[in-house]
Amino acid sequence: KASHVFLRIDRVRKSMEPPYAGPYKVLSRTEKVFTVEIDGKPTTVTIDRLKAAHLFLDVFPSMSSPPVPACKAKRSEVVTRSGRRSRRVVHFQASPF
Repeated sequence: KASHVFLRIDRVRKSMEPPYAGPYKVLSRTEKVFTVEIDGKPTTVTIDRLKAAHLFLDVFPSMSSPPVPACKAKRSEVVTRSGRRSRRVVHFQASPF
């Protein structure tokens, strides 16, 4: 009962090429055959080559919040994911000696 479907590509694919094309709009359906709109034309496709597309058609309301001011202060010390503290190396700094 999906309004859109993906169409399986039945040919030898190149590496990293997606196995399905679409989503395409379903115009009508029977027990074994769907009529799908591809490039503006109705095309009859068997259900063996189709996969239901679950689309989010509702637009989520945007939460308008005030812009966050950018923090321009530089941190001299950064904490890594493992919890270690890493200091940035400052090149060409005058030494106090």
